[in-house]
Amino acid sequence: MKRVLYGGGLALLCLIAAIFAASNDQSVGLGIWPMPDMVSVPLGVAVLVALVLGYLAGLISGWLRRGTLRARQRRLTRQVSTLEAELATARAEAKSAPQGRSLALT
Repeated sequence: MKRVLYGGGLALLCLIAAIFAASNDQSVGLGIWPMPDMVSVPLGVAVLVALVLGYLAGLISGWLRRGTLRARQRRLTRQVSTLEAELATARAEAKSAPQGRSLALT
């Protein structure tokens, strides 16, 4: 069901993008600062390329952010495992300690 919705949404988005590009066919000149030449492209294509580049920039930014969060999660998981092992050791020592005597904490 999820794939059908995703595929339908993607097809609808592509259709809207194609209609937008076809209806905005006026030429615009694009120039990049270090290059002396200007490129003439349809307005719809220029806007769609800008949207795709912005989407990719956001995607890369989110991927890098999730990478730092995954590293933090791994570090905290290791720390929890270490603390659980220490707790199990302390509980085992407490059970084996003679009754009536307190366990000295160091």
